[in-house]
Amino acid sequence: MPIAFHIMLFNLFLHRYLLFRLPGDELWAIEIKHGLAPKIGRGFNIACEDLGATRKFVVYGGADQFPVGEDTMVLSLQGLLARLTGG
Repeated sequence: MPIAFHIMLFNLFLHRYLLFRLPGDELWAIEIKHGLAPKIGRGFNIACEDLGATRKFVVYGGADQFPVGEDTMVLSLQGLLARLTGG
């Protein structure tokens, strides 16, 4: 069964963000980074707090996935898609 969600994509000061509104009133915030050593910007954390994001992800060009801080997961695009589809 497909998951229904709303997607918002925006650029803010050369940063790329996605917001996914999922069933159950979940809001996933995603920052898209280039390269293999992503840094989480302070602005991302502030925006997530202001928006009430329930999950925070950073998508980067590597294959590994690892937590950053208490509540942010860094992962590949494939890893994010697997989480969205429940795989």
